[in-house]
Amino acid sequence: MKANELRIGNWFIEYNDPQEFDGDFYHLSDIKFIELTEEWLLKFGFEFYETEKANNYKYSIWRFTFVTNGKTKGKKYANIFNALTFKELNLVTYVHQLQNLHFALTGEELTIKQS
Repeated sequence: MKANELRIGNWFIEYNDPQEFDGDFYHLSDIKFIELTEEWLLKFGFEFYETEKANNYKYSIWRFTFVTNGKTKGKKYANIFNALTFKELNLVTYVHQLQNLHFALTGEELTIKQS
């Protein structure tokens, strides 16, 4: 993990406890990235819709697809503006990466929505 990857408001894990970065100094050896999962997309307010072959989540400029059936079962895809596709989520695999890229592209923070 690199310290310059964390922005205030990014989520990470310290001592097995998810928390939001507040700008304080942390020992990098004590923190871990959070894998981007369907659960985290829902926490951020992504809208879920299901198709015959996939679970899909959309929000703002994003669409995430988690393939559940067919030849590509198990694959994950991220799509921005219906134009750029990151196959198998190579670029966006962690929560903080999604938060940072979302902010860079929209100028808006991606935060957990209260339910």
